[in-house]
Amino acid sequence: MAHNSYIKFETVDGKFIKGENTEIGSDVSDFVRCFETHSSVMIPTDTQSGKANGARFYDPTWAIVEVGPQSPELFKCLTSGEKLDITHKFYRIENGVQVGFFEMVYKNATLCGEEVILRDTTNRENAETPLLSKLFWRFEEKTMTYTQGNIEHTDSLSAQS
Repeated sequence: MAHNSYIKFETVDGKFIKGENTEIGSDVSDFVRCFETHSSVMIPTDTQSGKANGARFYDPTWAIVEVGPQSPELFKCLTSGEKLDITHKFYRIENGVQVGFFEMVYKNATLCGEEVILRDTTNRENAETPLLSKLFWRFEEKTMTYTQGNIEHTDSLSAQS
């Protein structure tokens, strides 16, 4: 089943960083189309017993997006340390219609890396691939919501002991 995802980047003072998504009338107009993403949390375990024995930790979250008008603004946030609120919305196709079903919101996120990616466009499989950017970020709070049923949980790293 195909899934689409879109990311909204907003500075913590409320400035929306506009992307190129042109789905007029959708709730993701001007968001940034995401091609691939990864987010993980782990709890250390004792190698002998296999029991959890430490505080949870997050690897940097990353997303691969198409380079667009948001790219210089995000680069500025990366180089200045400006905090962002990031909303990542996930959609699936149901009966030919794109339906939102999952969302991750990162509060007080800091971009901590970027890689610009140009696939080998002489290879036919990559010929139509746009110029991409892999963005990495860390955050102070993450909320995951399964929107069909409004099932939600927030993890605040500042509350971690």
